[in-house]
Amino acid sequence: MKHKKSMTIATATWIAVAIALAGCAGPISSGGNAEVSLLSPIPPSVYFFPGFVAEALGYFEEEGIDFRYETVGEDVSMTSLLENGRVNVAAPGASEVLQGLAAGQVFEVVYDYYEHAAEGIVVPAGSSIQSMGDLDGKVIGIAGDELRGMVAFALDVQGLSVDDVELVNVGNGGSIIVNSFDSGAIDAFAGSVLDFAGLQAAGFDLTAITPDEIADIPAASFAVTPGYLDENADVLERFLRAWSKGLHAGLTNPALVEKVMREASPEEWEDESVGLASLEEAIKLQEQDSSAYGSLSEEAWLGATELAIIGGDIQEEVPLDSFLFDGLINGANDFDRAMVEADAKAFVAG
Repeated sequence: MKHKKSMTIATATWIAVAIALAGCAGPISSGGNAEVSLLSPIPPSVYFFPGFVAEALGYFEEEGIDFRYETVGEDVSMTSLLENGRVNVAAPGASEVLQGLAAGQVFEVVYDYYEHAAEGIVVPAGSSIQSMGDLDGKVIGIAGDELRGMVAFALDVQGLSVDDVELVNVGNGGSIIVNSFDSGAIDAFAGSVLDFAGLQAAGFDLTAITPDEIADIPAASFAVTPGYLDENADVLERFLRAWSKGLHAGLTNPALVEKVMREASPEEWEDESVGLASLEEAIKLQEQDSSAYGSLSEEAWLGATELAIIGGDIQEEVPLDSFLFDGLINGANDFDRAMVEADAKAFVAG
């Protein structure tokens, strides 16, 4: 089970970075190949390292792809820009996917990149509380009212309801949350990775008790329009294969990611200790539960749908077969992993 996951200050993942660094980046590669533009919520970052690693190792070139990395601020709908033809591929989270579909947008999810959620529930390290089931009669601090649905879902998984606990909005100030824990005002805290990073920065060690049904909800998936998929399936498969190669190379050789991202995203390394911690967290967050990179889990998407309904993001279920398309996963994983690992070693040594 994954209910308990230790966290470090680097848990300020791509969503956290998006708030501070939203902007736009140009092409990583250029030439006479097929161009694929990816819309990401953040500028170049270790949290999206596969694209930069794939470029450094020449995998996009091998696949005949010119990769363009573009970014957008948190208040802009990635799925809307996707529908409008602004980019070829977008990387929205599950909530944005479901809201867009419910609003009548039409697109396909072809690859789950981040298989783990960016929000969850934590307790102080060493707490006697080991799961959501231990919160009966306890007080849960929340970073904002928008998290009530997530907490209700997490409690329901353990046979409890919000009537069995007390919810207190404590905001997302690190010192306030630490004081709330220290004074005994709250027993657990529900927030995002940005909130957890603030706690860690204050020297407060955490243990996650987020149920798998929430922890495994995709935080970022690759989505395309049906028209783009129909007309460019081969191009998209080659793009995803290069991405998967970059992901495999980085997961098996973190030193490679560090070498590539120090150059691609130097601002992340201005504080050496934070850069190294971010690298460690990025590797951990991007590990895949399936042996096939990008696999689409119906169970995880059913959980995402239930959470979206409880949270009020959508009113009714969106049929999974109306937007999940796994026809490119096999092709995206059709590569020699040992050869990729050898490439990574050679690059680091060189």
